Amino acid sequence: MLDKNIHNFYEDIENIRWLDFRVVGLENKFYEYYYAEGELYIIRDRVSKAMWFIEARSPKEALDTLKKSWM
Repeated sequence: MLDKNIHNFYEDIENIRWLDFRVVGLENKFYEYYYAEGELYIIRDRVSKAMWFIEARSPKEALDTLKKSWM
C-alpha cells in the first residue's frame, strides 16, 4: 500500500499547483511550496526539483525550518 501511494504521488507531482513564496510576502526565488493541509508543507527547489516535507504552521515557518536544517 505504501509503495502504491508513493507511486501515485510521483505521478501526481505534475498536477501540483506550486505557490511562490511572494504570495505570502516572502522573497525567495529558489523555492516554491505546496500546502498539503494539516500543517504539512512540501517545499520544492525550482531547479533540481528536490522536495522536502516539513511540518509547520505557516509557509514562513516551513521555509525557516528548511534553512535551519542546513546549518
